[in-house]
Amino acid sequence: MNRREFLQATAATVALSGMSAYGAEFADQKKRVGLMGAGWYGKADLLRLIQVAPVEVVSLCDVDKSVNASIRAVSFDVGGTLIAPWPSVERVYAEVAAEHGCPGLSEDLLQRQFKAAWAARSGFGYSLAEWRLLVEQTFGGTTAAERIEEIFPSLYRRFSEPGCWRVYSDVRSVLAVLSARGMRLAVTSNWDERLRPLLAKLNLAHHFDVVVVSGEERVHKPDRRLFLRTCTELGLPPSDVLHVGDSWGEDVEGARSAGLSALYVPRHGGLDQPRFPLAAALGLVEACEEPSP
Repeated sequence: MNRREFLQATAATVALSGMSAYGAEFADQKKRVGLMGAGWYGKADLLRLIQVAPVEVVSLCDVDKSVNASIRAVSFDVGGTLIAPWPSVERVYAEVAAEHGCPGLSEDLLQRQFKAAWAARSGFGYSLAEWRLLVEQTFGGTTAAERIEEIFPSLYRRFSEPGCWRVYSDVRSVLAVLSARGMRLAVTSNWDERLRPLLAKLNLAHHFDVVVVSGEERVHKPDRRLFLRTCTELGLPPSDVLHVGDSWGEDVEGARSAGLSALYVPRHGGLDQPRFPLAAALGLVEACEEPSP
């Protein structure tokens, strides 16, 4: 099945199901679609839909309905869901390298090498030593080892600064609407000691009742223990919590393994016009028509 056939089949399936699609993804033979409906769709309904659809259904529930019913808290991933590097990881790497006497590095090469190093990581613990190794791999073949030693502390600090990050344009309004509806809000993130101060600098910290950081807990998504820690901090059973994130493995599968509902929101696209808007995925479009400043 090629991409066009996949999209056509998805459109037909969605039309038959009575749901609406908020996005479809076709990459590396992974065929997924996020679905929303006007009513409650239980797991049995979705299993029947999967049987007749050439897709993997991402949303396990009609989130807008569940927000008004059983869901009492929403947990969010941070990187790639609420915020994204600005202007890009490779640009920041190149700028910091230039400040340390290594100008003109190819951003395209840095991007490729960072992506390769990030994809190859295994059991990444978000420690200083592991970040240093990833930086060495990203600069590999472009910069002398002694220069990388000089660059790393500055680069590590730079990514703790709000200027290196941007909040997706729809985030503040969605958080405000969820809070106004009585939802408790949490962060469940694979990060390190820089996350809490960064959320404060980005004026996001006040939205969250609970912030669970993998580096502090020494356990990382998709490990179910991190999600259960969030539920414990919230004082709620997993069945009452929805987790939202941009990673299928870390966020969706991890949350489900702990008994939470999960919503897959891959945000690929611009910060101002993310391809998968949070408001649409959460069924909050009308309430979020006027973005918060």
